[in-house]
Amino acid sequence: MMDLSEITVPDPVDDLFAPAVWLVVVGCNHSDDTVECIRSLKRSTYPRLTILFVDNGSRQDEYRRVVDCFDSIPHLRPSEKMSEPAAFNIGLSYAMREGADYIGMVDSDTVFDSEAVTRMVETAQADPRAGVVVPKVYHYEEPSMVLSAGARYRRFPPALVHNRTPGVDDGRHDVMQVVELASHCACIFRREMLVRTGPLDTVYRFFYEGYDYCLRAKEAGFRVRLAVKARVWHKASKVMPAKRNEFWWAYGWSHAIFCRRFPFHPYVMSRLSLPYLLTRALVEGRISGVRHFLGGWRKGRRVGLEGFPAWDVGERGRGV
Repeated sequence: MMDLSEITVPDPVDDLFAPAVWLVVVGCNHSDDTVECIRSLKRSTYPRLTILFVDNGSRQDEYRRVVDCFDSIPHLRPSEKMSEPAAFNIGLSYAMREGADYIGMVDSDTVFDSEAVTRMVETAQADPRAGVVVPKVYHYEEPSMVLSAGARYRRFPPALVHNRTPGVDDGRHDVMQVVELASHCACIFRREMLVRTGPLDTVYRFFYEGYDYCLRAKEAGFRVRLAVKARVWHKASKVMPAKRNEFWWAYGWSHAIFCRRFPFHPYVMSRLSLPYLLTRALVEGRISGVRHFLGGWRKGRRVGLEGFPAWDVGERGRGV
C-alpha cells in the first residue's frame, strides 16, 4: 500500500509567502484558442503567477495577434518549429532561470477556471513529494464531462487510459489523491522535481511524453497528484496536426519510443497492447490511419535514442 503519511489537508495559499508560479503556454497558429487560454490565466486569483508564451512555428499574423493582445507578458519564438516537448523545454528552462518555484505546462487549447492555479499549488504544498500536479480536465464542448482526472494502466484490454466520466461529473474521482499517470495539457511541476528528473524527452512528437515524464518523476521519488478542486476545460486536441495521416504517423512513432524507453512497463510487456490499439482503430474505420501508424512505429523502432541533456538555466538558476 502506498504511504500517504506525508500528505496533509491543503492550506490556503498565503499571498505574502506564495511560491512563484510560471505557466508556459505553447501555441502554433490557432491564435483564437491561444488568446482565450491566456485570458483565462490572466483572470487567475493566484497572487504570484507569470505567464510565458512560446510560439512554436505560427504564421506571422497568428503570432502577432497573440503578442499584440498580451504585450505585457514575456514571450519566446524559436527560429524554427520544434517538437512540442522541445518547445516546452525552452519555456521550462527560461522559467527556472527566472527563479520559479513551480512551473506549468499549458496547451493553448485549454481554458482555466480562475481558482485552478491556486488549487493546484495548494495540493502541491500539502505534499512535499508531489512532483507533478494535474487538475480535473473537462470537455470544452460538454463542460460537465470529465475528460481526465489523471490516467492509469488498464490490464484488459491493455491500454493507458484516462479516468473519465461518461456524462456529468458525479464526483467518482474526487477521492483520489495520488494517480499513476497524467497527460500534460495542463499541469504544474515542482522545481526540485524538474532539477532531478531533467528535461522532457524531445524525441517524442506528442502523446506519451507526458506519461514518460510521470514515470521518470516517480523513479526520482516524486508523486503525481490530482487537484480535484482545480478545473480546466480542454478542446479535445483541436490543435493536433490538421493532416490526419501526419497525426497517425507521429502517434506510431511516439508509441514505439515509449515502448523502447520503458520495456518493462506492464503496458509495454503485454503482447496484446499493440494489436488492441490497431484493432480498435480498424473497427473505427481508420484504415489509412493504421497504415501510417505502422509506418511511424517502424521508424520509431529504429531511430537512435540518446540520454537527456542537462537544463540550460544559466547563472541565475537556483540549485541547478
